[in-house]
Amino acid sequence: MDLRTALAGCALLLGAAWSGAWWDEATHAGWSSWVSLCRSSAPDPWRAVWSYAVLLPGSVCATLGAGVALLGGAALARSERVARGSLAGHGACVLAMPVAIYGCALAAGAAATLPVQAATMAIVDVGLASALMPLLLAVLRRPARRDALR
Repeated sequence: MDLRTALAGCALLLGAAWSGAWWDEATHAGWSSWVSLCRSSAPDPWRAVWSYAVLLPGSVCATLGAGVALLGGAALARSERVARGSLAGHGACVLAMPVAIYGCALAAGAAATLPVQAATMAIVDVGLASALMPLLLAVLRRPARRDALR
């Protein structure tokens, strides 16, 4: 159950990020500007993440809002499994996002189009988050109490 919760939580965060990015593109060409900036040079990882935050604030805010909602829902559920799954999904997406942003920036070669950028970011983000979720779930699972054995 906690893996399903983690997957659902990560899907919520990714959906919020992409919805925010769509809004940024529609209102001030944030995504297009970011891709153009990445095409002009090969940015270092921090520059890519910073540029993303500056040019796509709707995406960042939507992701943060979804994360707060996800963790708040886990707290309201008062279920250890839901809380563990929500935290693992949130953690995996938070750890994967900077890598996905930088991977997207690296794919901004001269021939890269906006769909190639979007696909690269989605593949890296989903792949890395999916790989990290089971690891985070294992770390978050409480070890058996030794006091009960005595």
